[in-house]
Amino acid sequence: MIEENIALAGYVYGKMRYPPIDDTEKISAANYGLVKAAMQFDPDRGLKFSTFAVPVIRNVILHEARQARKNNRYISLNEGITPEEGYTELGDLVSTGIDNTAEQAMYNIGLEDLVGLSRELKGVEKRVLQMCLSHPEWTQKQKAKALGMSQSYESRIEKKIRSYLD
Repeated sequence: MIEENIALAGYVYGKMRYPPIDDTEKISAANYGLVKAAMQFDPDRGLKFSTFAVPVIRNVILHEARQARKNNRYISLNEGITPEEGYTELGDLVSTGIDNTAEQAMYNIGLEDLVGLSRELKGVEKRVLQMCLSHPEWTQKQKAKALGMSQSYESRIEKKIRSYLD
């Protein structure tokens, strides 16, 4: 049953883009979920195996992602986050010296959140985050001008970044 449905594990793995874990770990978790589903499957319940197995595989992948997040507490402040546009290190961005006001809560994120966010963001979102953390005193208009975009677009991207932190 496992060999017949190995493609199902690959399908579920391919559909899950969110969990921030390595692809090999995600594939391994998907295969483990398939084995777990095969062991727990009861054909007398009237379900198809694939209907039963997909949630089991998905839950195993999510569990693996939670475990990886728990175990990934230690990082280097020398880890680079912007290789394509000059080199900025996490240590450069952690200490911002901003007062703790509601409108500047984005700048007071924890190191864990910053690392997870920097891995999740791509392209222009990562550039906006870098600009926000590098120049917290700048207005959105100043940051947008430096990035070569409109203020409204920069504002939408900041809002999207804040939604990742909630």
